[in-house]
Amino acid sequence: MKKYLYILCGLIFLQSAQAFDAMVFPTLAGLSRTVNYEFESDKCATMSQTTRTIQPNKEVTINDKQYLEFSQSIYLREADNKVYLYSGQGTEDLILYDYTLGVGDVLKGIKMQETAEGRIFIYDNETAFTVTRIENITLLDGKEYKKWTFNNGMEYVETIGMYGENVWAGDFFLLIQQPIPVCLIGNHLVCVSRDGQLLYEMPQEKQEQLHTYCLSSPKVIQANQWNVLEIQAYIDRLVIYEFTLSSDTIINNVTYTKVMQRATLTSNAPTYAAAIRQENDKVFVCHDSKEYLLYDFGVKIGDEIMVWGGLDHPTTLCKNIVKDVQTTADGKRVLSVEIQHNTETEPKDEAQWIEGVGSTHGLLYTGVTYIGGPFHYLQCAYTNDAQVYKQTGDTFAEYGCEYNSDHAYFPEGKVWSYSITEYCDGGEKTFIHQMSVSGEKTINGVKYRMLNETPIRESGKKVFALSDNKEILIYDFGLEVGDKIGSLSALGDNNEGLATITAVDSVTLLDGRRAKRIHYDLRMTDIEYIGSIADAGVLAPLYGEEVPSCGPIRFLCCSYNGQPLYETSAGSCDNIDSRLENTSAASQAVKYLRNGQLFLQLGEQSYDALGRPVSLLNE
Repeated sequence: MKKYLYILCGLIFLQSAQAFDAMVFPTLAGLSRTVNYEFESDKCATMSQTTRTIQPNKEVTINDKQYLEFSQSIYLREADNKVYLYSGQGTEDLILYDYTLGVGDVLKGIKMQETAEGRIFIYDNETAFTVTRIENITLLDGKEYKKWTFNNGMEYVETIGMYGENVWAGDFFLLIQQPIPVCLIGNHLVCVSRDGQLLYEMPQEKQEQLHTYCLSSPKVIQANQWNVLEIQAYIDRLVIYEFTLSSDTIINNVTYTKVMQRATLTSNAPTYAAAIRQENDKVFVCHDSKEYLLYDFGVKIGDEIMVWGGLDHPTTLCKNIVKDVQTTADGKRVLSVEIQHNTETEPKDEAQWIEGVGSTHGLLYTGVTYIGGPFHYLQCAYTNDAQVYKQTGDTFAEYGCEYNSDHAYFPEGKVWSYSITEYCDGGEKTFIHQMSVSGEKTINGVKYRMLNETPIRESGKKVFALSDNKEILIYDFGLEVGDKIGSLSALGDNNEGLATITAVDSVTLLDGRRAKRIHYDLRMTDIEYIGSIADAGVLAPLYGEEVPSCGPIRFLCCSYNGQPLYETSAGSCDNIDSRLENTSAASQAVKYLRNGQLFLQLGEQSYDALGRPVSLLNE
């Protein structure tokens, strides 16, 4: 009896350098899957375990329909929340994924046949898969997706395809009947990402067991602060420059992220240095409106690439020769490169490119750093407040390696001020209430900053708050129009309310920075570095938008280390400290949750969301 395997589609492909139309291929364009193939070693001495990523080759037109072509003559298209496979004959398409199925619905199996004309696919009338369960799951981008489980134990997730730790979850393109290769004992799904955002990753211990790793890193540069030591040997001068990522900017109709720099021993504000963008394994830099290659982590030993000469030689290209490629225990690639300036007779330099961090000379210094200029050494790098690189064993290794939280969204020293008018006790008084970030606390091994009494932390462009020992996403400044995020304003009885982004623009903060502004249908507006501009407070996404007080609350301003960043009206932050002192004896408002409901405490009295006095203070 022949041995067969029924495999759900793994959609294993890599976003190639060619950009595919996301309007035509909303779930296929930009998706990347890394798969590990495991072989039975004692039976197949010539076969070795391998990890690889398969990519779409090109867009093709068949019968006036647009398809993406993959390896093995597979053509896929999308329509009506379904993914279709071209049968290989006539005009017939077969349903590969159906994201409209309900529990009890059936998805037909597909089998492959080799004919004289080539490979074709047909429905297998003897095989069908029944949906036994549908549930919502949260992927690593923080968003919820539907997952379908079938009667054979296989699972797929909307927009990404096959999913989970099933031994056959990685491969192949369809519910297909085909002979199992004698030596193959599994093809494992290692990771899935879309447009650089990691969506799923195999547990680390499983990766170590299989000696595999995620080939499609979401971003080859993930740090956002680099402290670079500059040694100007001829004048005996040492300077630490701090490079940080700032807001996005558009140059020649291309979106980049601005790189700012400042000398750490001065009080000068950061100045613009260059702008970068990332595309698959490559990083490009734009300087004086011209784009240059800065990194390529997809190279192999012996490759020669021409990269930007750096800030000291901004119009020069430098040759980098890849001498070695290693992989760290957590799957990061480390390239050892030899850097040549203009000719092979000139002095050479060496560096390492560390995935996630960049060059050991500094983010913008992949070219030679001392020909006619100073030396540069990367002292340390941070992703938010987590140190991800530190130089060791050097004379100056301990020099200038401090983290600067100025570019964090909610750093220590940020303050939000509100005016509260209170009528509850029969009188009337107005006072200033403030919320501030002050102090840190480690909870369950995770470091949080304290926003009043609420623990918060940042990860990339996201801000999480800890409530009832559960992390809740309260801000995501990476969202774009059409994306969704949780909103208490949209909550129903099932607590599944989502707000949709309706518009994205920007504002200029009082320190000169441009900040992204996000508008929603069912949630108040958010501004980068400020948070919610709701009167209910910066934690409104956590506690709700209603104003549960005995009188109006009005958001006045947000400041950082005493300097105003945002004011709801001109001068609303003026003399805020003295105004706070003059009202220090007034009741201070504290929001808190009890049994899933929001309450406000003013002095010794608590009030519900409708402003009614309640007796919960000491309960």
